[in-house]
Amino acid sequence: MVAVRWLELLLAVFFTWSRTRFFPHYVHIRTRLFGINPIDDQHLAGLIMLIEATVVTGSAFAGLALRAAGGREQDATTGAIDYRPRLRPDDH
Repeated sequence: MVAVRWLELLLAVFFTWSRTRFFPHYVHIRTRLFGINPIDDQHLAGLIMLIEATVVTGSAFAGLALRAAGGREQDATTGAIDYRPRLRPDDH
């Protein structure tokens, strides 16, 4: 998961800050929908990728951190999560 997220993040940053068009189809197009030029379109796409990567990765890590800190246990057979607070570490 971490490797894929890093790759997506690097690609998003590359698209967001680059001054070069990366897709040959865009080289010959002057304007696109809503009057956005190809470079701005690429920057916008990179920004959207960056926001998505941040939200998904942040949510995944926050969920893992909450799960680790909260002491919840997940039953391996049913997948049910036990939300009952434990009074002692050896209480199951």
